[in-house]
Amino acid sequence: MKKLFLLASLCVAFALQACNDDDNDKIIGAYIEVTVKNAVGAPLEGRTVYMFKDDKPTVSTPVGDAKKSAITNADGIAVFDLNFTQLNIIERGTNLYFAVFYTIGNDNYLSDSEGITVRQGDEKEITLT
Repeated sequence: MKKLFLLASLCVAFALQACNDDDNDKIIGAYIEVTVKNAVGAPLEGRTVYMFKDDKPTVSTPVGDAKKSAITNADGIAVFDLNFTQLNIIERGTNLYFAVFYTIGNDNYLSDSEGITVRQGDEKEITLT
């Protein structure tokens, strides 16, 4: 009788696992495209765009404080495919700041930044100069 009960329990457990909702396997996140252009509007290739969470970058913000970075392609676009779990981002909305810096010698200087609020499933585009 114990073997029959154990076998029935295993069958029920297997059936419940097979019916498990696929939503648990989905990555919670957002997709952000940041376009970097120069002062006359031409796209800039090979520029690093930094993403900061919670605090807006200032002229004294070290680039090492960025949570993520991406490099622009030939069209001047840097892509951020964000996984909220890895970045400890709240699904209902978190402020993120994207910034580009320029370098003189060993020092980085803020060129431009913009903040946006992201929620699960967002697809957003911003432009930095």
